[in-house]
Amino acid sequence: MEDTILEVKDLRTHFFTDEGVAAAVDGVSFSLSRGKTLGIVGESGCGKSVTSLSILRLVEEPAGKIIGGEIIFKDQDLLKLSEEEMRDIRGNEISMIFQEPMTSLNPVFTVGDQIAEVLRLHQGLSKNDAIQKSIEMLRLVGIPLPERRVQEYPHQLSGGMRQRVMIAMALSCNPALLIADEPTTALDVTIQAQILELMKDLKDKLGTAIMMITHDLGVVAEVADEVMIMYAGKVVEHGPVQAVFSNPLHPYTEGLMNSIPDITLDLEALETIEGLVPSIYAMPKGCRFHPRCKYAMDICKDTQPGLVSHEDRKVRCFRYSPITEEAGK
Repeated sequence: MEDTILEVKDLRTHFFTDEGVAAAVDGVSFSLSRGKTLGIVGESGCGKSVTSLSILRLVEEPAGKIIGGEIIFKDQDLLKLSEEEMRDIRGNEISMIFQEPMTSLNPVFTVGDQIAEVLRLHQGLSKNDAIQKSIEMLRLVGIPLPERRVQEYPHQLSGGMRQRVMIAMALSCNPALLIADEPTTALDVTIQAQILELMKDLKDKLGTAIMMITHDLGVVAEVADEVMIMYAGKVVEHGPVQAVFSNPLHPYTEGLMNSIPDITLDLEALETIEGLVPSIYAMPKGCRFHPRCKYAMDICKDTQPGLVSHEDRKVRCFRYSPITEEAGK
């Protein structure tokens, strides 16, 4: 039996603004086991990053608020912990690689000082020991001449190196869970491949569970064991990567797969998903994807389908599930 490290149950995170209430994450549930990678995919604004920030309880208040659900990490509900207890977990047992390495590092401190700060705070190391461990971490992530790089500032490093520094910082305390939010954004394809290979190696060596948030299906195919497709704040399909990619069940997943460019096909043959993602303040009644769905039925316009098990995965679509007690949630 696989060792579950994280279990998210019916997570709901809303933002209360002058324009109205935005249900950014609306009833999301999933689990993640040690040494496994879960890819979370969807268009911009579907709730991927808010899900990750909710797990770390970093949703910006007072506008943003987790209004319901459970986040079980190592048998304790993170939503019930004090802020002080959460600070002990962030960067220590759960680490996150943020989207932009260019802006996530502090420009006025050396990269060594920034990694060492995490080690001194969570591991209680002395300044000298923390710097030595920082050098080891930079070497682990493949940065050449780590003894020199540890004394350099972020602006002296390339984008790929800064991303490696972010990974080194995130892994410095050997976290049980690593959340990677678009870790290869703005990197050229060569560096992207190196970063993905590095993350796979570190997962194998350290047994870290990884939550990979991306819009790049190629990245998911490369590193993930399971994939969770999100649309408009909800999970629409979740299952093994190979199964979902080879036979997508939800119309949105099918649209994503069909829109991947293929060099063997004419560009005019490239399919697109018609329409736009609905406004977070004005979600359509019924299935949230029905205005863009070529398979939409009358029931889809009035009733929200539940997330039900079908074959080897879970899917939210009336083509695979009759009206049940789950419908409408």
